[in-house]
Amino acid sequence: MDLDFSFIKMLSEQIRGGLTFYEYTINGLRALAVLFIIVKIIEIVAKFSVSEKDDWSRLFPLVGYIILLCVYPNIMKIAEDGLQKLDELMYKPEHKDLYKSAIDMIWDKIKEEGENMDLFSLFDVVGGFIYMLFVAIVASFLQVGDYSITASYLLQRVFIIEFLRFVLPLVVVLSLTDKFKNAFVMWIKRFIGMFLLGLSYIAVIKFIIKAHEIFVTVNNITVTGDPTSVTDFGYWSLLGVCFIFTLKVKLLAMVTSYVQSFSNSL
Repeated sequence: MDLDFSFIKMLSEQIRGGLTFYEYTINGLRALAVLFIIVKIIEIVAKFSVSEKDDWSRLFPLVGYIILLCVYPNIMKIAEDGLQKLDELMYKPEHKDLYKSAIDMIWDKIKEEGENMDLFSLFDVVGGFIYMLFVAIVASFLQVGDYSITASYLLQRVFIIEFLRFVLPLVVVLSLTDKFKNAFVMWIKRFIGMFLLGLSYIAVIKFIIKAHEIFVTVNNITVTGDPTSVTDFGYWSLLGVCFIFTLKVKLLAMVTSYVQSFSNSL
């Protein structure tokens, strides 16, 4: 049974368009941030009236922040739509049928062997059926863990994006202070990291499917020495499913850590 990852897209759309209190809170924070910047501009202009040195360039960043606060919901909507395009790759069957493909590979081998069946190949086919059953049982358990882990990573990304959207007005205000002057730069780095994570997760998913196919095929040829054996192929397919699940968990954690570190170092 395949998990429909589109619920993550629906959740993101519900947060963006269905939570009135959430939107009102963001709009309120935006208004307060704009008001704070306007007060800051008035203070600077007032100082110019009693100062001989008028550095009008100090106003440019403040005006830029006001423009950003006015248009950033639309900009982030475009960015989030781009992220959802990446997530749509998750919903396509070829990206989430790792365990089903493992069973299909054994079944294809059984059909191939069954075309010219003799007494010896009959025992081989029976062995292949037994391993296919084992793969189906093991894969059903691993699939639960796989989908839970994958969904948790994707949901985590949705939460972080919405959190970044929520705190941006506060980040803009803090960046106007000397103590937190790099707050906006850090916000941009974190948001870029969300794009990189989406690409990285898709790369991991596509990589492990291909890795499983090569792992089973190569080991069945080089280790057993009999590429036509359905039983041996079933054994390596079973081992490959367990190996690939472990690899996927490791890669998702490693990629998340690496991308976050990389985005912070930009």
